Amino acid sequence: MGKKELNSGIKIVAVRVTNNTDSMHVIGNDIAFYSGLKEVFPLSPVVVKNHVKQSVVGYTPYFIGALFKSSITFNGRVVSNFPFPLIVFPCIAIGNLLVANTANSKLLKELEDYDIMGKEIKPGETIYGIIGVQNGDYSPLTIRKK
Repeated sequence: MGKKELNSGIKIVAVRVTNNTDSMHVIGNDIAFYSGLKEVFPLSPVVVKNHVKQSVVGYTPYFIGALFKSSITFNGRVVSNFPFPLIVFPCIAIGNLLVANTANSKLLKELEDYDIMGKEIKPGETIYGIIGVQNGDYSPLTIRKK
């Protein structure tokens, strides 16, 4: 996922927010995120997932391996013509497709489960979450009351 983050300019960040005031605040409405002096806007979990997900289509070239023929020779004589590639390469491709699809689904579920945007934070309460921000630099994130 790190390479995808670099290519898309999206950073997935774990955050801890503690309300040290005497009033309740809503993250996103009353509280804004900043990177340096610039306000950053957290992206929705679906947008983050779509930018950093594993490519399922990238595993389809394994199916090409099924087109090759294999035979076992012994002393120059063909001993067996078992269709090894016809079985192995599609199994590898389907396995990788399923694993990538499952990983993408788990990523989205985790981003949604730990999404803190719109959550109320009571006085003295601390909440933890994950946000995705589109940011070109590596300045630490800070929060400020709007």
